[in-house]
Amino acid sequence: MKKLALLFFLCVHFTGYGQEFPVAWKSKFSFNPDRTFFSGDGKFVAARDESQAEMLDGETGKTIWKINFNKDLKIKSLARAVFNQGAGIVLFFNKDGKKESGDKVIVDFNTGKELWRTKGFAGVDNDDQYHFAHCMNLVYKGMTIVFDDATKKFTGIDVITGNKKWESNAYPDLDLNKNISIDEIEGTEYAKIQIAFEDDETKNRDEYMSILTGQTIVPTKIKETGSGSTIKGANRVYITKVVDNNRIRLIGAMRMLSPTKIKYDLKVSGDYNWSKQFSGSAVRQLFNNEPYVKMDVQGDKIFVLAKQIMVFDLKTGEQLWQEAYDNCDASAGLRAKQEFGIAGWPLLDGDFVYYVDLVGRNAIKKVEAKTGKVVWQTEPIKSNDRVPNLNIINGVLIAQFGGMINTQIYIPGMNGVPDRYKNENRFDGDYGVRAYDLNTGATIWDTHNLAGKLGDKFSDRISTIYGVGNKLVVASDKNLFCLDAKTGDIVYKTPLNESKIGDTFAMLVSDDNRSLYILCDGGIASADIATGKLNYATKTGDILWKVPGEDTYSFWYGSNYFLLIGEKNFIGFDLATGKVKGKMKWKVKPLFTTDGNYIFDRDDEKVTKYAVNK
Repeated sequence: MKKLALLFFLCVHFTGYGQEFPVAWKSKFSFNPDRTFFSGDGKFVAARDESQAEMLDGETGKTIWKINFNKDLKIKSLARAVFNQGAGIVLFFNKDGKKESGDKVIVDFNTGKELWRTKGFAGVDNDDQYHFAHCMNLVYKGMTIVFDDATKKFTGIDVITGNKKWESNAYPDLDLNKNISIDEIEGTEYAKIQIAFEDDETKNRDEYMSILTGQTIVPTKIKETGSGSTIKGANRVYITKVVDNNRIRLIGAMRMLSPTKIKYDLKVSGDYNWSKQFSGSAVRQLFNNEPYVKMDVQGDKIFVLAKQIMVFDLKTGEQLWQEAYDNCDASAGLRAKQEFGIAGWPLLDGDFVYYVDLVGRNAIKKVEAKTGKVVWQTEPIKSNDRVPNLNIINGVLIAQFGGMINTQIYIPGMNGVPDRYKNENRFDGDYGVRAYDLNTGATIWDTHNLAGKLGDKFSDRISTIYGVGNKLVVASDKNLFCLDAKTGDIVYKTPLNESKIGDTFAMLVSDDNRSLYILCDGGIASADIATGKLNYATKTGDILWKVPGEDTYSFWYGSNYFLLIGEKNFIGFDLATGKVKGKMKWKVKPLFTTDGNYIFDRDDEKVTKYAVNK
């Protein structure tokens, strides 16, 4: 169900500095709006308040249409809106009251002319979404699906005319607010209808209904697209992944008063269909009270990671094995502290799984993938070791020791000062690399023992390890190394500290596997992956990598790469050439076209469009 949804921003303000992005155009609305919308393709920019709306041409900045709600629609005010460019509509609406349904007016996206209006389809769904407005984003080939709480029927509506095209049989036991939520299934004509009964979970079910016809089908006929998502909240985590034709969903819920106990609901739909409920334990994060839970899918195995590794067969749902696991080092007391990311993801290779055990013997273990039976374990590692990554390169198990971890600290308030929480990324551990024999677990080589030959003790930093062909690539705070995976011998060594761009904190590999991009505290360097020769070393200013979370210090839009510099600035950066495309100041996350080629900025009624690659 592909659509071009429009995103909104409120009171966002950029101020250029230094090498500012070039201006494509400047324009302004005829009023000072309180909401602004723009299309992901950059072709339209719209704005509104409760009394009016206006659309600008994203290519030129010129006005396409304006609406005064009182004069043109005979409605004094409309407080909310949904812009759907792909469907060619804009919905202006007021929320439904207890005694009266709100006005809902649909206008043509390109002209602003009214198409139709209704006061029907009132209410919010089980996800607390304004139901009709939500359904205006579930449009497939000009049709949407809504649940009419008055008739208790699902209904297909032509969004251009408002005509009903079909109605389902009645569902007399369902209430919109209590029982129903509807979601799109991307790339298909079907909507996923989730029916939930809080007082009787045995009646919970999902139905898959065609938006075009109302026909329901079994989910094995539906191929979902996308990669999945993670939704978190206090006491709860919701993770979805789409692998081939299967959608894997994990819900974890902790009891409010329980420090560690968590109940899971794991469900697979697609080529395989099963669900499983089970219990475990997880760590509550100090910063947000969310359970620290991860899910990974490797081959035909599902890994659920919290305070245990739990392994399930993707095809059948059978739990294959479970072992204690710890990816958090915690200390209690008046100043509680948690350190996440101390143990890497389990690594599936053929019939075996390799993982870091920091709970039992403090070792890296090789176990049978189907049973969890231990094949071997390495010599003991220290209880305070951090082993964030495992990799198999040229038939050798390579383990990264030390690296970036997430630290969360609770600081109790005193003398009128409120409680505080500190949440940041930092480097920790006994930095280095160790190689282990895949058959026995014996140590083959260790960078600590090779420090003299390497001329580097990895004393301050280590990057993520990468396998490049049969070789290992890793960076310290001083050098970029390519090492023979079997022996630890140097293939090449490139000094990095001479570039004066700070210590390494991350490393990326280009899509064609020809270049390495070494991200440092104050800049980026690029090296030829085969020879180690530096292509460039560019100073950028301090990259904001210490802030935790996804897409915090860098992000992609299309083929354009952006970095946060300090706490107030961002830049566009060309990884191929090492050139800074432009700089801007920002107060919230900047708003880009989907391809990242343009940035929109509104300051009151003024609008500016910036070109990233001009």
